[in-house]
Amino acid sequence: MIKSLIFAIGLLLSGNLIGQTSFFSDDFESGSTSWIQSGDITPNSWVFNSCAGNRTSLPVATSMYISSGGSIPGCGATGTEQYAYTDAPSGINEAISASNVDAGYLSSLSASFDYRIDGVLTEDIAELVYSTNGGLSWTVVGTAFSISNAWTSTSIALPAILNATSFDIGFRFTYNENTINGAPIAIDNFDVSGNDLTNPTITCPGNQSDFLNVTCSLLVNNYTGLAITSDNYLSHGPVTITQAPP
Repeated sequence: MIKSLIFAIGLLLSGNLIGQTSFFSDDFESGSTSWIQSGDITPNSWVFNSCAGNRTSLPVATSMYISSGGSIPGCGATGTEQYAYTDAPSGINEAISASNVDAGYLSSLSASFDYRIDGVLTEDIAELVYSTNGGLSWTVVGTAFSISNAWTSTSIALPAILNATSFDIGFRFTYNENTINGAPIAIDNFDVSGNDLTNPTITCPGNQSDFLNVTCSLLVNNYTGLAITSDNYLSHGPVTITQAPP
């Protein structure tokens, strides 16, 4: 007589499921492809070149920085890529450079970057800003950057309103008509990241049946291929499925 056994298979879903995921980064070595300028683009504007240096200290490495431009190519006092700025014609000017990013399913967002700025904090300042309406208005994240003539690394938490949304994020340089002191803002190694806090799902197969051998024992087949899984982010590595009994 052939005997059969109906049994349930337990499947376990595991892996590195929650962690920080970078969904936008730019070291500016490829230029300004993904960045759009707005606000007052004269007499100072954002440029992508090597005159402000770079966090890596490479002599030809590129960063994004404010420049008043010039008449001849180069980083000198009249250079078109010089790392320097002029005062506003009158009142206060604002120069913004931003890129659109999509956080997908991510939350607990943060932006990290290297920067340098040398001046008077109460007069000419740089800030991290975002827009949820296509640049019609901008909201400041945190406070104005501290003065630092040397490259400094920082990380700033973004507000929860941006979780799992698409938005514009970038930098705003605000300057007035007073006498210039020091150098303007320069940015390098910009990165926006977040956490995937949504657990993956698994649909297990139903009860399985198989035949016992002559000793009334059974070697269980591998049924992990019958499981259906889904995950909104797989950037932390593959999802692993194990079964019990093995």
